[in-house]
Amino acid sequence: VRLGRRVRLGRLVRRVRLVRLVRRVRLVRLVRLARLVRLARCVRRLRLVRPARLARHVRLVRLVRLVRLGGRAMTAAVRAAGEDTTTPRAMTPDERRIIEDALLRAYQCRPYHHRALAALQPQARDGLGTIAVGKGWTLYVDFAWFRTRSLDEQAALIAGHELEHVLRDHASRRGEREAAAWNCACDAAINDDCPDLRLPAGGVTPATLGQPDGRTEEEYYDALPAGARGACCGSGAGNPFEGEPDASDGEGVSCDEAEALRDAVAADVRAHIAAHGMGSVPRGVAVWADARSRALPIDWRRVLVSRLGRLWREETAGRRDYAWSRPPRRWRADVLRPGMRGYVPRVALVVD
Repeated sequence: VRLGRRVRLGRLVRRVRLVRLVRRVRLVRLVRLARLVRLARCVRRLRLVRPARLARHVRLVRLVRLVRLGGRAMTAAVRAAGEDTTTPRAMTPDERRIIEDALLRAYQCRPYHHRALAALQPQARDGLGTIAVGKGWTLYVDFAWFRTRSLDEQAALIAGHELEHVLRDHASRRGEREAAAWNCACDAAINDDCPDLRLPAGGVTPATLGQPDGRTEEEYYDALPAGARGACCGSGAGNPFEGEPDASDGEGVSCDEAEALRDAVAADVRAHIAAHGMGSVPRGVAVWADARSRALPIDWRRVLVSRLGRLWREETAGRRDYAWSRPPRRWRADVLRPGMRGYVPRVALVVD
């Protein structure tokens, strides 16, 4: 009878534990359900907010167009007087959001440039009338002009144009060439490699210069017609604008860091091609990455010594045997033990 009571009590305890466990599972499910309900409410609120944001954007674009029409005449007059109209300043939160959206869109268009995009340092530059890049990878943006472009055009200007100037090291390759003409040749070499991006109309292309696609910057420069000029893209393109600070003051990306960035970006481009196949990267970018990622000459002597040493250790590890060598004279033990010798493999050299 006592044994039967113990069995029944054990079964009752198990049932109580099972009921408690079921209640806990139900509570967890209720918590998850509450989270889903909160998430659905949040999504509904976002859907309601989006039209309001769109209306704000439309009003902002209209306002910028009005300001731009009035500012063009003033900028032209001041430039005609020979004065510098570009003034640096800190970005506002709205401008920072605009440039962050453009950088994010640029990363979506060309994900293999993510290291270079992260190294860019945006800076507001009023009166510039365009977008430019410096030697220290500083991205100068005239937001009064930049706002008038669509998001795709903004991303194309950053990832497909200005970033290519510093990646291809146009500033160092310029040499003694004329700055404005060299900038025009570089624009032509870059813009023919942007089939996947939407650049603004009016840019310099090989067709506008009467040249075929696929040539280098030096070839386009030699074939430039007299008086050919392009937009000023900054010291990163070898054509600094008036009032641009010198990159030798230690700000921005140094020369050594820039070289390391170019090598890393070239490796990322080759990895992207290996993962997604040829055609996933523009032809000019792929050619640049191949030229940048060429294998360095390897000293065959160091490789031979390393591999022979590793094989020697693998073959001789733990391979010892008794030897018939004579025991040492200072041996004072009562029992004479044989000596040990290591395994010495034979090395054969085959000359083909």
